[in-house]
Amino acid sequence: MSRTLDMQTVSTTAMFMMEGFLGAESKLGRDTALYPQNTGMLETVSELAAYAEISEREIIAREPQDFPGVYDYEVSEGFGAWWYEQMHANGQPPTVAVGTAELVRRMNEFFAQGKPA
Repeated sequence: MSRTLDMQTVSTTAMFMMEGFLGAESKLGRDTALYPQNTGMLETVSELAAYAEISEREIIAREPQDFPGVYDYEVSEGFGAWWYEQMHANGQPPTVAVGTAELVRRMNEFFAQGKPA
């Protein structure tokens, strides 16, 4: 069975990533100087949201399996918080390579809890 990219799922994942981002921002404080090239929230949200498509493509590429929990609570939201924490700690967002590696690490950890479908 061919699986395709579902934009509603991508959008939902992006929203949960942003929820995590805003939660971390609330705890650590908003510093607009941290936003990419000091350009603002729109560009920051766009950069973070790109990981939602990466997430969906990674899921599609995997063998079908049961979700052992709520993916967006456990992976997407946590990833968004991590992304802001990295931005806050390093003065800039993580590179796409570093962010993707962290996202895949979180996905692997999540799916390791489940069973093949």
